[in-house]
Amino acid sequence: MAEEKPSFLQILAGRSSAGTGLLFDPFLITDRVYKDQQLNLDGYTFKNCAFINCHLAISNANFSLDKCYFQNSRVFLSGNALKTVKLTALFARMEIPDSMRAQLDPDNAVTII
Repeated sequence: MAEEKPSFLQILAGRSSAGTGLLFDPFLITDRVYKDQQLNLDGYTFKNCAFINCHLAISNANFSLDKCYFQNSRVFLSGNALKTVKLTALFARMEIPDSMRAQLDPDNAVTII
């Protein structure tokens, strides 16, 4: 699974992996391939990662993806993330501005920041 998150004191001291030391910064994980795993995305930033046949759980939507790839993976929502999707579904017939969409690169890399 993902590396250990920094302690509360490390974050306050500005020693989080994301580099800024802010309390809400997701922990940075780079250049990893996950295959056949169950992962919780909350609290992490994934950069240049691949998810192959994974079950991805999201409850708080406190995560970021930067140029990540997905193959045969599924997302399981709960908590505030599920509430947000339910509310968004009410407006699904409305046009969604580009600024609210995930970025999909020509090579199929996904970015959500």
